[in-house]
Amino acid sequence: MTLYVVRDMHKSQIMSPSKISTVPVEAFLYQSAQIPVDLMTFDQFPELARTIRWDPDRSHGHRDEKPNDKVYVWTLPKGRSNSLGNALPMKPLLNVAKDSLDARPVDVFEIRNEFFEVAEPEQGLSLFKRYGIFGREHMNTFRFTVGLSFAELLQWQKLLKECRLTEPSGWAALSKEHARLRNVGDILWSPDLSIPLESPIRIKLFCGCIRDAIIAAIYLDNLANVKASVCHRQDCGVVFNHESDHQRKYCSPACAHLVAVRNERKRKAEKNSKQAKKAPNRKRRE
Repeated sequence: MTLYVVRDMHKSQIMSPSKISTVPVEAFLYQSAQIPVDLMTFDQFPELARTIRWDPDRSHGHRDEKPNDKVYVWTLPKGRSNSLGNALPMKPLLNVAKDSLDARPVDVFEIRNEFFEVAEPEQGLSLFKRYGIFGREHMNTFRFTVGLSFAELLQWQKLLKECRLTEPSGWAALSKEHARLRNVGDILWSPDLSIPLESPIRIKLFCGCIRDAIIAAIYLDNLANVKASVCHRQDCGVVFNHESDHQRKYCSPACAHLVAVRNERKRKAEKNSKQAKKAPNRKRRE
């Protein structure tokens, strides 16, 4: 990709506006987000977590969670800082090498797709082991804030899919609709970025957690004017990108074929049902 800088030569050099067209974007995930994670049930979780973090009588309690529900628990190693503060980029335009000291390059679109595909607790565990904490709030030494239930994960899936289908200007309304989710307001923050003035020019996005990476992917799609839709197969729910002006209804040929087969079977069943109703009438006339 190429950077284009255009100036209006009819104006003074100082007042002349510049416009950036396209610049390569590199995404990074902080290494400090990589924290040991376990999958357990609430009744295996320390008493402090059950009585404080998930107490149904508190504002952030979840009345629908049961003792045998699955929960992801991150545990900071001894001596580890409980904050991402030291890892955040300094955001200078020059000498930005510090930005990458605690970061590894990642494909934010791959992270987003894998998160949306999580359907079982074990899939989420595999994702968290590879990429780290789900939200920045999970890097905390206080045990009652480091958990994420599988039920909450599914709610985050739903919200972030809605974000992908909604312009960022509408995300504030979405955050109010999902106000029960802890730290839901984080969807309103743009990713951290730096633009080093060195060749080749590129934009660096820094993500502190999986949720940051997913939001970064959605931002990049919006900047590239990539349109997305939900698969019309009712029991699918996959959100997919439109790769052309042709408005696809289904996420894959397999879904389109399955819907066609179902519709054909439905037509045949309705036809057979009508014929069965007409048969007794014919016998009476005979």
